[in-house]
Amino acid sequence: MLFRSSWRRANAGLNRLRAALERATGNRFVSVLGGANPGDVRCGFLVSEDGIKVERAVSYAGDLLPKVLSTHRLERLSRGPLVIQLSWRDQHVSIVNIHFKSKYGGGRDPSRLQFELVRMKMAQHLRGLIEGHFLPELLGRDHWFIVVGDRNSRR
Repeated sequence: MLFRSSWRRANAGLNRLRAALERATGNRFVSVLGGANPGDVRCGFLVSEDGIKVERAVSYAGDLLPKVLSTHRLERLSRGPLVIQLSWRDQHVSIVNIHFKSKYGGGRDPSRLQFELVRMKMAQHLRGLIEGHFLPELLGRDHWFIVVGDRNSRR
């Protein structure tokens, strides 16, 4: 899920949705909300508590994006991935919720390359997270790793 508002408003909205799901299904849910830079979107999850335990949740909002060229200035990740690690019985799963930059506002970029560059940097950051943080931790374990979200791509 994506929320474009302050943490307080986004959390209130997520909790209203959680409460409606609980009333409709009779199940209990836990809400997890990620961070965001001011004025940008944040990722969130609703997880059924039916035997599932949220072991850890980490937001990468505000991380530095990799530089494509040494002449580029450092930029912060505006739409940080939110990672939750879940356990259910003897199964373990990590889910990464992403939201890559869309092409909205592309009319201000006559070359149509600016947003593609940002999206490339976001993808490289995600790859670095997976290879640097999660792959070593998960090697040799019975652990699923799933990437969900909006790549804002037609492919």
